[in-house]
Amino acid sequence: MKKRKPAEKFSLSTWKDYRIGVAENVVGTIKLSEQVGQQYRVELKPSDIDIIGEKSIVQNQNYDSEASDFYLLFDIDIEYRSWGIKGIYINATTVAGSVFINIWTDGEDETTEIDCSEFELETDVEITSDVISIQSLVVDVENRKIICS
Repeated sequence: MKKRKPAEKFSLSTWKDYRIGVAENVVGTIKLSEQVGQQYRVELKPSDIDIIGEKSIVQNQNYDSEASDFYLLFDIDIEYRSWGIKGIYINATTVAGSVFINIWTDGEDETTEIDCSEFELETDVEITSDVISIQSLVVDVENRKIICS
């Protein structure tokens, strides 16, 4: 019978270092820049954002739409039982960003900015790897909703 080494103590500071280490390993255009209390901040580039529902605003005119960078705060809830962790849930709490709708006609072009900070947030994130983060957004302009995934 082999003798096992004693388990490493898992302190609160070790947990904090682990969470920050996981956050720093995010790849792609997502950059988790800082931890704010028990919340995390993520920056999403326009290429990570889909815009839907803008046709209700433009009403059969020629248009295009684009998004600014979006910044989200989210927290992570861990549901646990006596036997271990039952689930890990991500909840987006705050968003900052805008959608720009450019309408062009024969005469003049018009740009409308829509501030999305008051939109309803819906989080639909599946944890499929060792990175826990929000990686993309769908901004529904017509229903004033943002779906985080």
